[in-house]
Amino acid sequence: MQHSGAKDNPVSSVDEQPGTALAVIAELLNLLNLTFLPVIGFIILTVLYLHFRNIASPLARCHLAQTFVASLWAGFMLVIVNGLIIFFGGYTSPSVWIIVILYLTSIHSVFIIMGTFGLTRAMNGKYYYYPLIGVSCLEKVK
Repeated sequence: MQHSGAKDNPVSSVDEQPGTALAVIAELLNLLNLTFLPVIGFIILTVLYLHFRNIASPLARCHLAQTFVASLWAGFMLVIVNGLIIFFGGYTSPSVWIIVILYLTSIHSVFIIMGTFGLTRAMNGKYYYYPLIGVSCLEKVK
């Protein structure tokens, strides 16, 4: 049996929408910012956003804007949670764990789920709008 070439493979023959790679990178950096590399992921995402926000394809600009705003909101929520911890007795208080568990299960996990949805949409070359916090970039494209 002979090996079929790349032209026979339907997966490789799909046309990729311009900006898909940058959109995927933006979504991955957002997820890295939320999980493994919080500060480093945000810095790299910010540099990419500031550099490509006006010159990238509409798909990449939309995903860059969405992920940048989502990262800002995630950071803002983290500051609010730390403020609540300090307000309710500091880091030695038993209420710390209640606040941390509520934050992780209700807010942080939603940011990760939205980032995962955004990543799958970016990988498919489609636009994604983050619910409640997303930047309205879809109207600019149409």
